[in-house]
Amino acid sequence: MRMKTYVVPAIIAALACFSAAPAGAGADEDAIKKIIQHQGSSIIKGDLAGIKSDFAEDGSITDEVPPFYWHGSSMVDAWWADLGKEMQEQKMALVKAKIGSYRSLVVAGDSAYAVADVALTVKQGDATLVEKGVWTFALAKRGSDWKIVASDWGGSVPKPVK
Repeated sequence: MRMKTYVVPAIIAALACFSAAPAGAGADEDAIKKIIQHQGSSIIKGDLAGIKSDFAEDGSITDEVPPFYWHGSSMVDAWWADLGKEMQEQKMALVKAKIGSYRSLVVAGDSAYAVADVALTVKQGDATLVEKGVWTFALAKRGSDWKIVASDWGGSVPKPVK
């Protein structure tokens, strides 16, 4: 009978150890969400310096704009130029990026992975369109700062706002 008294608390303590978040995980998750929000607002504002500030120099970007993949120290500049060219050809302008819920946000030491639902609002001529998509990030801690090492946009065909 005495064994049952000790076994249940031991099992509960063991489960608590496995399910507890590491110290500082909440702060890291908040910092990562802040970077993703900053990316969205910097893109809408056309703030190239702001976009660059969140990326690691050895990072990469995958997007639905040709040539679809950029990497290395000049990747943000090259992606931004290609995005601008595509937007101009399509007669589109970015209006708003709404970061929705996170499908995944995992911090493992100095690495992190985040997947967020996003709604991009664009103007094309007189029409206002919304493109819903998923924005995926891999991040790495560089010193005390989180930096994006990979950014991937998976969007849909923009649909008129009703």
